[in-house]
Amino acid sequence: AEKGDSESICFVRIEWVLSEVFKMKVLSTAGYYGSGSSAITDLMKEYSDIYTDSDFEIMFFFGYYGIPNLHYWFSNGRRFQYRALRDFVKSARVVSRLGRKMNYEKYFNGNFMKYTGKYVAALQGEEVGPLYEIDLVSFTEWQRTVWRILNKVHELTNAVYNKSHTDVRQNHTKLFTKKTYDYLYEISEGRFIQCTHDYLSSLFQGIMGDNQSIMVDGLISTANIDDVSRYFDDLRTIVVKRDPRDMYLSDKYIWKTKVVPKETDSFIKWFRHRMNAYHWEESNVLCINFEDMLFDYTSTVAKIESFFGLKAEQHIRKRAYFDPRISIHNCHLWSQYPDESKAMKIIESELKEYIYPYENYNENQIR
Repeated sequence: AEKGDSESICFVRIEWVLSEVFKMKVLSTAGYYGSGSSAITDLMKEYSDIYTDSDFEIMFFFGYYGIPNLHYWFSNGRRFQYRALRDFVKSARVVSRLGRKMNYEKYFNGNFMKYTGKYVAALQGEEVGPLYEIDLVSFTEWQRTVWRILNKVHELTNAVYNKSHTDVRQNHTKLFTKKTYDYLYEISEGRFIQCTHDYLSSLFQGIMGDNQSIMVDGLISTANIDDVSRYFDDLRTIVVKRDPRDMYLSDKYIWKTKVVPKETDSFIKWFRHRMNAYHWEESNVLCINFEDMLFDYTSTVAKIESFFGLKAEQHIRKRAYFDPRISIHNCHLWSQYPDESKAMKIIESELKEYIYPYENYNENQIR
């Protein structure tokens, strides 16, 4: 509010009071690819007063073309704000209707593009007219070849013109140019964060119903939790870690996604990098081991309840979605692959600080 504007100041105070009363609690998980974070999502489906849909992984908002990219260009880049906003909207349209696990219109009850449009309008500056853009990076090889040839022609005609005129021409071919619109943006970082907060709150509150909190799968990664937390009233994240030997074997023999390196040395470097690439010093984060959810189920569940602010009596469908007696089959996989004994010894030696102490537990502890 402007100094001296009492009505605006009053409105801001009322808005602040309302935000304090209607704070939205968002529960999330993060892991290190295949470390078992989905176990938390499954566990939360057993509780009352929590909205969760584990069929959807909501990764768009804080992905490559998501809100962090917008935040950077609006706060630091300035020059390419219109591009960042254009990429955001383009990506939003894609995920709004792409497949079963990326159909955001379905997940947000048909309101995804509606609220995205309002968000863009809140950020949008004053239009300053059309802009004709040449994006050489996105050209195919043949397009670049044709563009270079025609541009040589332009250079020759420009040279002839410039010999007899004082107004120097430097124009290029308009082939493959795209018409877009440029805007003047004048928005502070604080205002950007507030607009983003309102955008996300509108989307998630629209699907929560009467539930007290919402469990969102895939919302963030361990690398940017602090960056994401500022957009929410109350974001609580559980980071799940898992024995690297099981992660290595799971992807190599079961999932076969090729995301996890198959070569032992490469896997060790990859795993160590992932474990050290985290950013949550200022956020509300709880770290747990996937294996503790099996061998120390009762106390680990109690720890999760305390962190998420849940009551034990809300756990009304125990083991209906997460059953340690079933998940135990995802552990100690090297016993099924004796040919990997050499690789297991190397991983145990190089990543010893991440090895789970299986020798202290046995399957008889799981009830």
